[in-house]
Amino acid sequence: MSSPSACVSFTSISACPEICKLFWGSGNPDLSGIGAHISYLVQVALAVVFGPIFVAIYACLHKFSPPSALGRNMLDPLVRLHKNFWDANAGFTIPVAIAAIVRIRGAPFYEIAFLESLLTMQFLSLLSVSLAQGVVVRQSKSKRRPFERVVVTAVCCLAEFALYMGVVGRLRTTSRTTWAAVQELGTACSSYGSVLPGFDYFRGQLPTDALPNLPAPFPEFLNTDGWRRGLTIFGLSLAGLAGLVVLGAILFLLWKLIIDEREPFTVGLLSLGLSIGSLYCAVQMSRKRDAMKSISGDDFEDNEWGFGQVIAIFLWVPLLLQALGVLINYAPKSVTMVSMSTRTQKRTANLP
Repeated sequence: MSSPSACVSFTSISACPEICKLFWGSGNPDLSGIGAHISYLVQVALAVVFGPIFVAIYACLHKFSPPSALGRNMLDPLVRLHKNFWDANAGFTIPVAIAAIVRIRGAPFYEIAFLESLLTMQFLSLLSVSLAQGVVVRQSKSKRRPFERVVVTAVCCLAEFALYMGVVGRLRTTSRTTWAAVQELGTACSSYGSVLPGFDYFRGQLPTDALPNLPAPFPEFLNTDGWRRGLTIFGLSLAGLAGLVVLGAILFLLWKLIIDEREPFTVGLLSLGLSIGSLYCAVQMSRKRDAMKSISGDDFEDNEWGFGQVIAIFLWVPLLLQALGVLINYAPKSVTMVSMSTRTQKRTANLP
């Protein structure tokens, strides 16, 4: 073995192979249960719909229809629907990030890997839908209402960013000895076969770069635990300030897009990029869950339908019913008005 601690890990696992399962976990229905997982996938799908797809639909309706006719019949309900989804999305994303902050310290490594993909997916989805408001908020006739909406969006995005960076910072500043112990324990567990494939998969997803020791030019006392923690807090504070500057620049860009009433192409392109990132994270999240399922076998807990899993499935049902109502009430009228507008434009073009 590479070290005395590795020898201790191997001896302990030889005496009690179940330690590997305790270290790895067997799922958490509250986090990645089947109902919650379906709810996450519905969330990212709706974020794509109310992100770049919504911007494209909004731009087309604004371009090919007279605002006095189709605008009252289709654009207003779409804007209300978009606002309702943004509220529900933010109201779901921020509590998940808070729960992750609470859970991350004692979570098994499957949950850590799952949380990393989940939080990234939700953060990108929130930004994607928030950017789409660049073509939505400017429809309001009141100057105060767009400003209030931008402030609410900024506060929620800032809160989500701070929570997300808190989780990432907690993982990145975990001591080197902790991650070294993880490597040794994984090597020891590999003797039992079934854990190794999953460990190798998730080990690539974990932040293995620990906080390094300070280089030689720094005084030796700075390498003590107290100073290292202080420097870590200072570094995270600087990173937080840098993040605030970046977020401020993004919000300024969003506000300029609203005030200047530019074409929605830029907004749609940015929203599309964020949506692609969120979809990628959703795929990674599902792959991690499938890997954990294959490792745990019959011990996998996340496929059991419990009280909370049924509730999680119906989280987005009210919004879907609202969307169905808008589609039934306004889609036929919109198609008719677009056809009439097109015929009118053709007749006007044929006039001498």
